Amino acid sequence: MIGSRTFTALAIATSLAFAPTPARAQEAETVEQFWPDANAYVRLNESQRLWFLVAPVHERNEGLEEIQVGAHWEIGLSPRWRAARLGEMYDADRLRYLRFRAGIRYSASLEESNDDEEWRGILELTPRAGLPGDIVGAFRNRGDLRWINGDFSWRYRPRVWLEREFGISMNVSLVPYGSAEIFYDSRYEAWTRTRYQFGVAVPVSKAFAPEVYVSRQRDEEPTLKYTNALGLVLGFFF
Repeated sequence: MIGSRTFTALAIATSLAFAPTPARAQEAETVEQFWPDANAYVRLNESQRLWFLVAPVHERNEGLEEIQVGAHWEIGLSPRWRAARLGEMYDADRLRYLRFRAGIRYSASLEESNDDEEWRGILELTPRAGLPGDIVGAFRNRGDLRWINGDFSWRYRPRVWLEREFGISMNVSLVPYGSAEIFYDSRYEAWTRTRYQFGVAVPVSKAFAPEVYVSRQRDEEPTLKYTNALGLVLGFFF
């Protein structure tokens, strides 16, 4: 059974993520982007690993807009008792039950009219729990410490994630998932972004797990903007 505290946290985060946002008396911009990611996970031991990320952003009709690289350290904790079966092959790659992550990322705009660059420190704590129907729920709490062109700000990004693994064969499974995330930005002292994501991961082995997803994002600041994105993630595990 899922713990009452975890259930309460998931419920609160879900209600926040799906809460309506105030209407804006302005015309919204809508852009379409492609988000390809290459992720490499290097296992240090049964509970720790390193994660390296390369993530460009390609905008339709505009070309390559941004590039982001990052390095992270993760540690996963398992309780002495097992509340539920949290998957098999795919779950082993994500670290079980409770994950702490710390990392640093650098991103730079590639637009000719925009020379923004950002250094970002990342801290995350993500509990996971088994739900009815062999569904796995996760409530990620993430803090971003940001230096954008030398100016400091921070963001808080809670996200609810639901997934379920379906075995296709002895070596292949499908993991459809959905998530809802909201962003609090200290620069505006407000919740400024909402993001929804739906996709499927296909872990074909313990060493390779690609996934594809679609994302819908709404930005409130500095102007009202919608982003429709297609994402492709290539996950390599060593």
